[in-house]
Amino acid sequence: MSRASSWSGGAQGNKEDLDMVNALRAREALPQDLHVEWASPLVEELLWLPDVVAGIFARAETGDRTLEDLLSGDHLVERISCD
Repeated sequence: MSRASSWSGGAQGNKEDLDMVNALRAREALPQDLHVEWASPLVEELLWLPDVVAGIFARAETGDRTLEDLLSGDHLVERISCD
């Protein structure tokens, strides 16, 4: 079983995260056996990493590709749409 951690702060953020997890599972975009848990960024240091990566690609969408180019360099970056 794999694990993923999330934290959006507060009950509303957790509900939004849970709604997203359920929507992804319904579309079979997230494995059913992936255990998702909520944790505080004070306890789980890597929770900020997805926000940083998302910020980099959001800037790229507006035309600033500087950080995306640094991130993509010699690494495989696969973008998916979560409409």
